[in-house]
Amino acid sequence: QNPKLCLLLVGEGPEQEACKQLCCDLGVEDNVVFAGFIEDVVPVYLASEIHMLTSLREGLPSVAVEASLARVPTVAFEVDGIHEIVIDDRTGYVVAQGYVDALAAGAQKLLDDAEKRKLFGMEAFGWAIEQWDHKVMVRDLNVLYQDMLNGSDKKNKV
Repeated sequence: QNPKLCLLLVGEGPEQEACKQLCCDLGVEDNVVFAGFIEDVVPVYLASEIHMLTSLREGLPSVAVEASLARVPTVAFEVDGIHEIVIDDRTGYVVAQGYVDALAAGAQKLLDDAEKRKLFGMEAFGWAIEQWDHKVMVRDLNVLYQDMLNGSDKKNKV
C-alpha cells in the first residue's frame, strides 16, 4: 500500500525462489530485498521500523528478543514461546497463525503511528532487559542451583 516502504527479508529457505517470483507477479520487486543469511543482524534491526516474525514453528523465537533489544517492536504469528517475548498490544502484536490480514493490520498500525511504534519499541527493550538479559538469567540460574544444592527446592515447598 505504501510505495515508500521496503521489505527486507533476512534468511534463506526452500521458498525463496517462489517468494521472488511472487514479488515479480505482484509488481513489488523493487520494494523487496532478499538479503539472504546475515551473520551480524544488529545493523538490520537498527535500520528497521518494525520486525515481523512470520514463522509457523519456533522453539523460542530469539529473533524477537534481538529486535526488542534494538527497540524494534515485533508483529508475529502465534508460535511457541512468542508470548514470553512479545506482550500483545504493548511491545508488539501477536496474531493467530495463518491470519495474514491480521498480521498486516498489526504492521500497518505501527507503521501509521510513529509514537506508538516508538513506545512499543521502548517497552520491548525494557521487557527484554528485564526478562532476557544474560546477567539476569545467570543470576536466576545461580539462585536455582544454590537452592538445589542447599536442599531447598522451591517446587517442593508449595
